[in-house]
Amino acid sequence: MVAHGHDDKPSYRPTKRARAPDADDTLVNLRWLNECPSVLSFVPDEGPRKRRPTNGAADGGSDNCHKLPLLAQLVFPLTPAAFVQRYYRSRVLATHGPASRYDPVAEHLHGLSLPKLLEDSPSEAIHVWVARQLGGSGDIAATPNVAGGSDGGAESFKTDDAAAALTCYRAGASLYFRAPEEVSDVLVTALSQQLGMSFGSLYPDGAPRSEVETFASRTGHVTDWHFDFMENFTLQLSGVKRWRLRRSGVAHPVRGCTPMWRQADATVRDAAEAQAKCHAQHASGPFDAAPPAEQFEGGWEEVILRPGSMLYVPAGTWHRVECEEDSLSINVSLMGLSWADVVGGAITQRLKAHAAARRAICFHSVRDGRAQLEETLAILRAEAAAMAPHDLLPACMPLPRALRVALPLLHERGSDVDWLREDTRYRRNPLAVLLLLPAVGWGEESDEEEEDSGEEEGVEESDAECSEAGSEEGEEEEEAGGLASAARRASLSRAIASLEHLTSASDLLVDGMDPAVLASWNEGSAGEASGEEGEEEESEEEEVEPSEPATYALHAQFGGDDYASLLRVELVAPPPLWRFLDWCRTAAPPTFSKSEALEAAGHDVSVETVAAALGVLQHHGFCNAIQPKPPRARKKADGTKASAKERTLNKRVKKEKA
Repeated sequence: MVAHGHDDKPSYRPTKRARAPDADDTLVNLRWLNECPSVLSFVPDEGPRKRRPTNGAADGGSDNCHKLPLLAQLVFPLTPAAFVQRYYRSRVLATHGPASRYDPVAEHLHGLSLPKLLEDSPSEAIHVWVARQLGGSGDIAATPNVAGGSDGGAESFKTDDAAAALTCYRAGASLYFRAPEEVSDVLVTALSQQLGMSFGSLYPDGAPRSEVETFASRTGHVTDWHFDFMENFTLQLSGVKRWRLRRSGVAHPVRGCTPMWRQADATVRDAAEAQAKCHAQHASGPFDAAPPAEQFEGGWEEVILRPGSMLYVPAGTWHRVECEEDSLSINVSLMGLSWADVVGGAITQRLKAHAAARRAICFHSVRDGRAQLEETLAILRAEAAAMAPHDLLPACMPLPRALRVALPLLHERGSDVDWLREDTRYRRNPLAVLLLLPAVGWGEESDEEEEDSGEEEGVEESDAECSEAGSEEGEEEEEAGGLASAARRASLSRAIASLEHLTSASDLLVDGMDPAVLASWNEGSAGEASGEEGEEEESEEEEVEPSEPATYALHAQFGGDDYASLLRVELVAPPPLWRFLDWCRTAAPPTFSKSEALEAAGHDVSVETVAAALGVLQHHGFCNAIQPKPPRARKKADGTKASAKERTLNKRVKKEKA
């Protein structure tokens, strides 16, 4: 087999450089056997430039080592950028390395022990494939497959009994089940984010849409021609498999195509029909969901996977897999939202904001029904025309994302007020709503944690000051707890700053409470308290504990069937901002000005505070600043445009003459 190379500089220099792949190559097969870095493992740092730790790491290591991003490890010697640009979602790529490159993966797969993998699988059911009996006088007659002849048939069933599945395997059956959650979490999180799938890789509740499957295949097992709707990365851990691949006429399919399954079962027939109707509309040309065997007699390319090999198969690529010896492999199946899903959900949400569109269907003639539809379509056109990209993709939407943030009471940058100009207006996001959450004793949970572990969060420090006095030793412990909390949050901030630190799905949605913002609450309230010192002395006996902060929930894009929000963030606000947020929640018009926002906040709230709060709301997609268009430059007598300075001078001259 001919090995193909590339023209980019690899992270590690290959021993030789082969020809660049042709644009029409379906399969690019890269062989750099002796220099592939270990997957999920540390590699020594080289050269004066120190690289930062990256995700894809499932094991520990010393501080003087670094980890290559998982994508870079798998596509080596290509760079991740070259892979995304040239191969991702379009071309097959095979890379080969020593079997030892997957040793760190094997360690987290129970040393490739099949009994332990079956016990640790989160699958509700294990798929068992049994070779179909061919010929003879048995009950199962030889039934040629539509797409692969009669040499690869198999019957399948499911079982939730790991011991029974293992018995079937020992009797010659092949197994398919999900990999342990620990490995799945690492591989899915790393690859999905490094490939740019961002929030589309998660369900609204934060669960990953993708998964990692384990294939324990016996010698001779064949999975006949089919294609998937997922982006697949196969890691060959043991044994040998022969893959045959060819292009299909469906780019980015929404369903797979599995003609190799027998059509006797009604469920299988229904699934095949659902696949066929989608491909009939999405294919680039005429599409046969059950192609004859002759279609696959030529035009395919072949690759053999051995331990240490990786094969990337784009969605919609026909492939046939034959196991040449007992093998174990894992497959990272990446699935995510499409822009059609996002836009379609947004349109549905806005349509249901109109009573005429969300009312149940009720018509007494076709003419009557079409008249109602015309009204709904008019609403659709108006809503679609008013929708803008920043409504669907606010600045906070990409991952990692904070689930909870504290609204600043004091501005930190001088530029906070610069963009809050007199002529700036704000437009509310029609896909976002702001809710006031019921009070649940904010900080009580932290107090319980303080009793159990002795550690305190930033807000607990203020609670401790209001409690009965503690000794100097207690105050020192409180300060130490606050410093530890700040260090943990600083670590989270660093993780948010770079996707390369992600090692788990829990790193994608984090608590964004900033201790510096919490400290600004005390600073802001201190200034107000000093100005009202006299009043406090008069009402000293009636003094009550400070009000706890209120929590608001910002929801956006909840047009799906279950009304789950693609974006939800909790905004924790101190009392001075309550009035302003309640106005945003209940009374703010579709567009509002700076003066309206300041009036809603009240005279006691500074312009800087309103600017900071609006900045947080804009970042999280509640509203967007509408900067006025600059005035058109007027032409001078000679036909050139007058500068702003010249226009100002002309205005002064006119005023003086008047």
